[in-house]
Amino acid sequence: MNKNPAIGQNLNEVLDEMYSPDELALAKLEAKVISKIIIARQTKGLTQKELATKCGVTQAMISRIESGNANARLDTLIRVLFALGQTLDIVPCLDTTVEKPAKKRVRRTVQCTETIV
Repeated sequence: MNKNPAIGQNLNEVLDEMYSPDELALAKLEAKVISKIIIARQTKGLTQKELATKCGVTQAMISRIESGNANARLDTLIRVLFALGQTLDIVPCLDTTVEKPAKKRVRRTVQCTETIV
């Protein structure tokens, strides 16, 4: 891969050094859930305020959920999804083992399937 001369490494290498594979997988999963909530709201033509009214939370809470700045309780997340006509599917994650040659150790990662919301 091309390296950025300003930092000497590509983004994936930097992220690999800063975060564990599980942390990266969880961040990707969170981003995917947030993205699907935003797309579902926009597809229904709802504003954040309208969605908030439908599910009994504040517009600020919807904004925090959509920006990734809220640790919404499960019941809140389910109410938001219900108001959007969506559901939360629980799907098994694929457990894989990745070896990092430079560090000579085995790191475990979690990869989840595409169906989230």
